[in-house]
Amino acid sequence: MEKGASTRAAIVGEALRQTTRAGLDGLSFGTLADALALSKSGLFAHFKAKEALQLAVLEAANEQFQAKVLTPALARPGPREQLLTLFTRYLDWMRDGCVYSMVAQEMDALPEPVRAAFRDGQRRWRRTIGKLAAEVVGSERSADVELQFVGLALAFQQAVKVFQDIGARRRVLAAFERTLEMT
Repeated sequence: MEKGASTRAAIVGEALRQTTRAGLDGLSFGTLADALALSKSGLFAHFKAKEALQLAVLEAANEQFQAKVLTPALARPGPREQLLTLFTRYLDWMRDGCVYSMVAQEMDALPEPVRAAFRDGQRRWRRTIGKLAAEVVGSERSADVELQFVGLALAFQQAVKVFQDIGARRRVLAAFERTLEMT
């Protein structure tokens, strides 16, 4: 990898780490420059505006999500196993620091191109859940399963992050499996 591409990757990687703590709106060229021992002008050479950096961070988050959550789950045999694996890997994603949760909370503060990119990614994600749910429980119940999927994952995130509930994963997985059993 050439130096410019390597530096850009390092900037985006650090920006993604910071986004899981401070959100996209909280990104600062000054903080990034300090963390990477670069000058602000060096950062501006790679990203002319904060919006460009924010879009690059979303793209990097989407690539990580694809590699850590989607690809392994969709490689499983059969839609039920795929959906269950998708859910468990999503729980891991939420536990480890979900950049998407941060971005969802700051939508009003973000520029429209960043909001649009985020919404598009979330729509693709929800369509994947809905498609698998339809294959597992039928199209008439797929919207309910999709809602339970997202709701239980958010409940898990709160239980782990706010209350350090070590039993939350087991209970949330059992609740999701019960959701799939209801017919």
